[in-house]
Amino acid sequence: MVIYGHFTVGVGDRGSGIGDRVLGRDLLNNFPFPCPPCPFPSSFPIAPYPQRGPRLPQSPFPIAPYPQRGPRLPQSPLPLIPRGDPAFPNPHSPIPIPTMIANSIKILLIEDNLAEARLLQEFLKQAQSHEFTLLNVKRLGDALSLLSNCNEINCDFDVILLDLTLPDSEGLTSLAPLMHQAPTVPIVVLTNTNDDKLALEAVRQGAQDYLVKRQVNVEVLIRALKYAIERKQTLESLRAVNHALEIRVEERTAELVKAQEINQFKSEFVSMLSHDIRNPLNTILLAAGLLQNSGEKLSQEKKLNHYKLIRSAIKNMSQLLDEVSLLGKADSGRLEREFTLLDLQDLCWQIVEEAQLIAADKQITIVFTTTGNPTEALSDENLLRHILGNLLSNAIKYSHPDSIVYFELRFKNQTLIFKIKDEGIGIPLEDQKHLFQAFYRANNVGSTPGTGLGLAIVKKCLEAHGGDISVNSEVGVGTTFTVMLPLIKNSLR
Repeated sequence: MVIYGHFTVGVGDRGSGIGDRVLGRDLLNNFPFPCPPCPFPSSFPIAPYPQRGPRLPQSPFPIAPYPQRGPRLPQSPLPLIPRGDPAFPNPHSPIPIPTMIANSIKILLIEDNLAEARLLQEFLKQAQSHEFTLLNVKRLGDALSLLSNCNEINCDFDVILLDLTLPDSEGLTSLAPLMHQAPTVPIVVLTNTNDDKLALEAVRQGAQDYLVKRQVNVEVLIRALKYAIERKQTLESLRAVNHALEIRVEERTAELVKAQEINQFKSEFVSMLSHDIRNPLNTILLAAGLLQNSGEKLSQEKKLNHYKLIRSAIKNMSQLLDEVSLLGKADSGRLEREFTLLDLQDLCWQIVEEAQLIAADKQITIVFTTTGNPTEALSDENLLRHILGNLLSNAIKYSHPDSIVYFELRFKNQTLIFKIKDEGIGIPLEDQKHLFQAFYRANNVGSTPGTGLGLAIVKKCLEAHGGDISVNSEVGVGTTFTVMLPLIKNSLR
């Protein structure tokens, strides 16, 4: 035990660590170990070294053997933050942190005071755990230029030391541009002011730590840099996981919405289909009942009218079932194409002649024209009939009596253009974006019969044929549909 003044520096009793206040000098003469000479005299008396007392008698009770230690649990690959660490104020909750800090750490120091920059560099040279590379700039603008290559994944620097007093920036206003330029790089603030409010505000705005320059030493600086990097890496990892979870939630929500839309569509589909089939069935049932019960009383003309009603109802049902079947094939990807060499002008004339029967009932005239050089082309006749037949039928259905429907076939370069224009009721602008949805009908169709499947079928057939469609309509003026298809003259190989 070496005595300096009236305090003792522990040498101790055979390693016991006892270091008591002494009151005399006699112990120096009787001390059992060699003692170095006192560097200065002391006038305090020294008490004699206390003698060890007698041992206590042994207990008569047997002592249970010490329990054997069980197998150790596997050590976690993630180190725990020590209890009482100032970086994590709760000492009862060790938090695992990832050890992703490289042995070589690149630091960007933004400090205009050369002496303080050199002092920090000397502190970093004394570090044993990591190798630090320090680059010092004096202005915030210079730092932003160096960080211009940073992105959300990579950056040339691992951490930023930021002085709050710079020639081109003052206070915490420097944080925002740095965080925008290098969002993944942690920032440690340096200042001469020991201000708790400023420290809290710096952390709130995104800094990872706050150091007062006159309180910085090697240990404090290294620990602040290390924890700043670890916390930022943990924060970025959590942010990435959170972003992935948000994307997954959005995807799942979209799936649920789509499932709800499909279920609603199925419900509407069944409702519309049952309604549209029931009407012709009722017509058939009524006409057949009249023929059966009152056939002898009916004239031959009335009988023929009832037979026509039955045939028309059966035709409507057959057409409806064909359209539903076609939509089902298109939705399941089973809509096949069969290209053959067609005389398109002749095909259009056939479609016009078939539509004349409907147009005659409303005194509507169909005007068909051809422009360009008519030629044969490879097309799917069945798909073209669905496309042009539905468009021409709609033009007649929604046109006013005694009006004209224009049907144009145009050969232009390597494109086929079909244009069907009517002078009918037109389509409201808010309905035009929903026109090609199955069972959708514009809100101004009134009592005009229809299933809402025609334009949906047109769209599906065009997609299968590699074409496109556009609509131009004005309420009360009329509607023009333009269909564009590739003109294929040679055989497909």
